[in-house]
Amino acid sequence: MINLEKYINCNKLKPEEFEELCFQLILKSDFVRITWRRGGPDNGRDIEAYYKTHNNIISEQYEKYFFECKNMKKVFLLQS
Repeated sequence: MINLEKYINCNKLKPEEFEELCFQLILKSDFVRITWRRGGPDNGRDIEAYYKTHNNIISEQYEKYFFECKNMKKVFLLQS
């Protein structure tokens, strides 16, 4: 796993930039049908995405994930 703190100083990102960073990380992690969800109590934008899984019983299925991105002062947090 790449140490993102080495490359990105999250403390310098505006809230919109941090949300865009989260979106891009989810996109790069092979999620599909990624959409913004607006209107939460914190006025932030949550992210909804699907991840394709395979198993021996069911050929493939999609798991739905909701991400709420929070930019903490000392922690880079991508919460699912």
